[in-house]
Amino acid sequence: MAYVKGPSPHKSNMGLILAGIGALVLVLCITVVIVAVVLQHRRQVKQKKAAKKKKTMVKPPRKMESADIYATKFTHGGALVLDTKMKGPVKHACEGQTENSLQNVEFDPALNEIVDIGTNIDVVT
Repeated sequence: MAYVKGPSPHKSNMGLILAGIGALVLVLCITVVIVAVVLQHRRQVKQKKAAKKKKTMVKPPRKMESADIYATKFTHGGALVLDTKMKGPVKHACEGQTENSLQNVEFDPALNEIVDIGTNIDVVT
């Protein structure tokens, strides 16, 4: 007995088309993720470089006006002389005077004096 083939039903390639579209969407999604990761990495590298430049471009500190102290601007007074006759609390020479405002104050560099102090240097009278 021979098998007789009947009329074949209508075949469509809809399954293949859907599988192709699905694969294409999957490839596009993977591509988008890879591009996003690469762009994020580049952005981070640029930020790190900018942070390094910020740190290296720090201004050097300014020289203070009061830092202009040189030994050549002072006269040497020798060893510090201590008077042993002085006893009691120390009082300033201007203590007890009325508080008048100072006017016409001038700096005299000739009065700038330096003395040696320390162990075995001081002179006691």
